[in-house]
Amino acid sequence: MSEDIQANIAALTTSRKTLLLATLNACKQAEISVTPFIRQGINFYIFVSELSNHTRNLKIHPDLSIMLVEDEQDAHNAFARKRLTYHCTARKIARDDTNWESLLERFEQEQGKTVSLLKSLPDFHLFELQALSGNYVQGFGQAYALSGEGLKTLTLQGK
Repeated sequence: MSEDIQANIAALTTSRKTLLLATLNACKQAEISVTPFIRQGINFYIFVSELSNHTRNLKIHPDLSIMLVEDEQDAHNAFARKRLTYHCTARKIARDDTNWESLLERFEQEQGKTVSLLKSLPDFHLFELQALSGNYVQGFGQAYALSGEGLKTLTLQGK
């Protein structure tokens, strides 16, 4: 059963092009936003403008949560939408980092030609979001904590 759940987690992740970000502003008020992403291993990468609240917030408070959620139109019940959340820490990747160019090439492959324009703009920054723990809700009574190496250990919550 664990393999089925892992397959469902992978399917949800690969079916999404954007994720929701929950960050803290300078007053420690929560703010939510959305941005395109790519994933490599258990880490997520976002390419965001410093004009955005979430970029400013990540520079102040690198701890955040992200969420990927099933489309409403695909859910059988709005209360039981499949959703995946991760608690993460953000690290800015400098433009002179050896991985910067290859990550942006992958961004362009997965997110489209707009990336080639954005990477020429100095206000855009690449962040790695390292997933530290997670939670996957597959439906009613099917909520799992994700932990351990590669966040592959599933623990049914509420039991």
